[in-house]
Amino acid sequence: MANDHLTEEQIARGRCDTTRTDGIDGWSFNREPEDPASDRSILGTLEAVVACYEKWLTLKDLTPVYVALGAVAANLLPGDPVWLGLIAPPSSAKTEILNSVSRLPFVTQAATFTVPSLLSGTPKKDTAAGAKGGLLRKIGEFGIMVLKDFGSILSMRPDAKAESLGALREIFDGAWTRHVGGEGGRELHWSGKMGLIFGCTEAYDEHHGIIGSLGDRFILYRLRPDYAGQLKKALAHRGDGTKQMRDELAAAVGALFAVEPIEPPAMNENEVGRLEDACALAIHLRAHVGRHRHYRDIETVHDAEGPARLGLCLERLFCGLIAIGLEREKALQIVIDVALDSCPQDRRRAFSLLDEIPKPTREIAEALNLPTNTTRRILEDITAQKLAVRTQVKKDQPIDGGQLSDVPEKRKRTTTDMWAVNADWAGAMAALKLTG
Repeated sequence: MANDHLTEEQIARGRCDTTRTDGIDGWSFNREPEDPASDRSILGTLEAVVACYEKWLTLKDLTPVYVALGAVAANLLPGDPVWLGLIAPPSSAKTEILNSVSRLPFVTQAATFTVPSLLSGTPKKDTAAGAKGGLLRKIGEFGIMVLKDFGSILSMRPDAKAESLGALREIFDGAWTRHVGGEGGRELHWSGKMGLIFGCTEAYDEHHGIIGSLGDRFILYRLRPDYAGQLKKALAHRGDGTKQMRDELAAAVGALFAVEPIEPPAMNENEVGRLEDACALAIHLRAHVGRHRHYRDIETVHDAEGPARLGLCLERLFCGLIAIGLEREKALQIVIDVALDSCPQDRRRAFSLLDEIPKPTREIAEALNLPTNTTRRILEDITAQKLAVRTQVKKDQPIDGGQLSDVPEKRKRTTTDMWAVNADWAGAMAALKLTG
């Protein structure tokens, strides 16, 4: 294991060059040293980054660090952008992970954004000196945006939220044109590649409906918090120690990305097959099911998205994880976890409880620790996507040979809903080692 902090020499040698010959603010990678065997450790290693995170933060495991750094590397590699969200309760270290990558020269940090802040339509006569014209103008042809609180966008008014998410859809595809009415009508255009890494609480899942209906571009990793010893470690870097922590984490990450990541060998047939299985399950688990706003009855069932967009994004993340130094098997397992984390977790947990033997709603509700009516809606959603099968058993016949519950006659329902996994998906749980 490397030292738990970087020396001043390592920090200096590890920085990316932030000058360009055309006179525009930008960046470029340092060249590889003439003797990589002797100088590579100075440029930064994953082990050095891990040691720095372990020194300052309390994490249940290092997967969120790997995922965030892998997403940065994935966006630096050729191909479509990777848009990653870190989902966790407040005070779970996601902000510090995002802070550690925010000082990279190709990263632009923003607290939130609106459509006008992406491409500003302010007339030239009213433009302040030094204004870039919006976040996308600052990013240019390539960059990564880091949003520490994606929840501020999700909490916008419905029309503003839909407009912002609609703009992101086009930006993901590499080009966006904004039409403004000022100065007789103008078109503001941007094209390029923008990566995105954001943090959000579990409130993200409350907005799954609108995100899914517009076409999901995000992949998610859900941090599993470990609060044991967290306060004690936090107190260890209070006051001036906070700045030191952030400086060291940023320096370690900067050293890791001082050299351009190298594209690893392509996935082999076995890896492609496992990725395909994960994508097939994920796109059905996160497919949109529309419900009545008040009565909560199902009104629309959208077909699952095609697997290509999600699969390509996960493949890029897989390559990014290998590029920063992970073994292929570990990288693939992380990618499968990300695929399943990108689904509503109540659906994932409910699906993981199903097998070939039908179970009543109440049994599943108790396992999920949710009300029976809420659980029934979750099961209806995954049944609508053909992942589960519902049958009904009359109250006057035993369930799996058991005894009828002793309930007053006037409160008895005539039938009981029973749920089982669709036979076509029975093998998916074991193959992916699916857990709730």
